Amino acid sequence: MIQKNVVQGMRVMPTDTLFDLADLSRVWVMADVYETDLPTMRLGMPADVTLSYLPGRTWRGSVTNIAPTVEEKTRTIKVRIEVDNQDGALKPDMFADVQLRSDMGPGLVVPTAPSSTPGIASSCFSIARTGPSSRARSRWV
Repeated sequence: MIQKNVVQGMRVMPTDTLFDLADLSRVWVMADVYETDLPTMRLGMPADVTLSYLPGRTWRGSVTNIAPTVEEKTRTIKVRIEVDNQDGALKPDMFADVQLRSDMGPGLVVPTAPSSTPGIASSCFSIARTGPSSRARSRWV
């Protein structure tokens, strides 16, 4: 039972909703995704849901709907994720953190040694660590 709208002795009409009942063994988690991330969104993509008050606990689900419109004020799109909730830990209107996992393909690959072609100058990149940040610089070989 999600909500009880009646008490003993109360007058009710046929159109009144007395109780709201729901099966919470499988729930929808609604996530706000920035419109800039929309190109990576796919139906069926895996998602991890965590709650701040239950550290270390993760619920796994998948994207089942991507809203067709963008929220004007927040520039976000509603994404629906279906999650198993057999123990009932996830409740309606809770806040959760959602991580959507997408295969972005191969990343930038930088060779550690320059390729050499006779008669042509080559350059390679080296990564220089300076404090908390890193930068790449090119050097001629």
